[in-house]
Amino acid sequence: MNAIGTSAACGIPIAVSGTISYIYIGFDEVILPDNSWGYVYLPAALTVGVVSSLTARFGVKIAHRMKQKKLRIAFAFLVMIMALNLLTR
Repeated sequence: MNAIGTSAACGIPIAVSGTISYIYIGFDEVILPDNSWGYVYLPAALTVGVVSSLTARFGVKIAHRMKQKKLRIAFAFLVMIMALNLLTR
């Protein structure tokens, strides 16, 4: 349980610094949609943030109820799908 909290706490500064970088790098870009700060599209960022905040507790409960081996297999399967998606683009 401590590892999950520590991991989440480490993710916050990574996300904030990445967001600031994308805003800074894309700030002078001309061809971007309305409601964008640099390369950050605000409606999408807010939607992802709100939905993640609302569903995080549900995901944690599911993860703790699953057997560890099944959770690892599901995560490996998800990573493989994402890798295949990247390779086909």
